[in-house]
Amino acid sequence: MYPTSFAHLFLRLTNVNNKWDFLLPNFKQIVYKKNSIIKGTEQFLFFLEKGIIHTSFTSISGTEWIFIFQQQGCIFNELAIFDNPMKFQYTTNTECTIRQIPVKTVQSLDFIEKYPDLYINFIEMLALKESISYSYFSDLAYSSAKSKVCQAILALANEHGKAVFNPGITQSEIGAMLGLHQTSVARVVQDLRKEHILGAFTKNHVEIFNLDLLKQISEEVNAPQENFYF
Repeated sequence: MYPTSFAHLFLRLTNVNNKWDFLLPNFKQIVYKKNSIIKGTEQFLFFLEKGIIHTSFTSISGTEWIFIFQQQGCIFNELAIFDNPMKFQYTTNTECTIRQIPVKTVQSLDFIEKYPDLYINFIEMLALKESISYSYFSDLAYSSAKSKVCQAILALANEHGKAVFNPGITQSEIGAMLGLHQTSVARVVQDLRKEHILGAFTKNHVEIFNLDLLKQISEEVNAPQENFYF
């Protein structure tokens, strides 16, 4: 309804890999409490049976970036299968039930021959996340702080399909996803209120008064940031 490339970030991926469900009883189940840290490992893929997690990593500048949210029916830690040096960290936003899928099992020829449809599904997931990451980093590099926050608010409105909604995400979490300090997000929100574009903005309640102006600001593009690096 309110198109913006940042919409991918706030749409929580759900059931992307639900074709793997029938195999789950074969793998170890672990329950994590809310706010637990699950570190990326080279030994396992993780399947999220229940709950919500977000993925983050620390850039070379020392900034922690929240990358994406996922819900039940999704595989994560997929880079483990490629021996990639980039390490992600996963944080549980709720109590979560996880299945550990050994990478060696998935890489075996027997598994590939027996379950080709699961490999197709896995590749489709990688393509989806690649499109999200391309959009994400392009927007971060070319958008001002105000533009980024407006895109994020529009993305949340797009997810909920209306201008007044419960976002379920804090200004601090939005900042972490956009590469902005919480105070920068708060400053933009304050400016938007003064301009009568935005009303309330809390974790449980957002009011958008002027979608057209919000969209106009979100589309402002700057030259690439000179100090922008990951």
